[in-house]
Amino acid sequence: MKYNFSPTTANNVTSLKQWVSNELVRVQLAVNDTTPTASDIAKGTPHIESLSAEDIRVVAGSIKQNATDKTKWDYQNDSDSQTVGVTGTQATASNTAITLNFDQTYSKCLSFVVSADDDFASTFGINVGAQATGSSATIKANCNFSGGAQIRWVGTQWAMISQAGSQINPTFSSYSNGLLNFTHDYCRGSAISADPYSDGNYITNPYLPVLNNAAENAIARIQWMDPTTGNLLTNSTPSTRMGVVFMKSNSGPLYLDGTNDSQDINGNSVTTGEISFMGLFIK
Repeated sequence: MKYNFSPTTANNVTSLKQWVSNELVRVQLAVNDTTPTASDIAKGTPHIESLSAEDIRVVAGSIKQNATDKTKWDYQNDSDSQTVGVTGTQATASNTAITLNFDQTYSKCLSFVVSADDDFASTFGINVGAQATGSSATIKANCNFSGGAQIRWVGTQWAMISQAGSQINPTFSSYSNGLLNFTHDYCRGSAISADPYSDGNYITNPYLPVLNNAAENAIARIQWMDPTTGNLLTNSTPSTRMGVVFMKSNSGPLYLDGTNDSQDINGNSVTTGEISFMGLFIK
């Protein structure tokens, strides 16, 4: 607000006092005005005429998966952070959802936003979203990543190496009659591929690998085909012609309660990242 004092209206002390008094009254009226007009507010400035600051409540903080009980996500309260507006010390996870319970019930939710921290965003590529009511909020997460491995029989054992940047840590389980079973870190696999692996031309005439199972979280089964006959192999002993480059691409909601082998993604523990949240509510 801009004030102008004209000397022509205050040519003596009395008129100056009167001018000051009038201006003070005008300022007081402006301060107490609860219904601002368009001329009082700069363009683009948000305002809610019927809502005062006393009506707004905040729920905010961050959560991190408990290292021991994966169904719990701890509210972060330490020297650098504080969580407000929730009950207890932990949020609860079940399958693909985390539930936060508020310390009171609000009449309406104005806004509720969540975000992944730098670790979840850069290391895992995790995206998060939420839905809130007046008494609680539900958080879910999605992750797109690929897992890969190079596997071959070297004469005495299966050599299994994770591909760089796609750490799924393959581990030999069993081999029987041409069928190889191995486990790996969590990667549900919306798209799976198995290609012949020559290992730098070490395998000159590789058998063709064939997937033997539908997409699973942490298990893969590979069988081999003879490219000459087109028959599936049933060898009781592996052959050095058996090699495969195995790839899986994960897409979809993440299990946030530690089930379905979801504790690690690409060789990194999910317990290292945090999810932040902030909500505005009407009391």
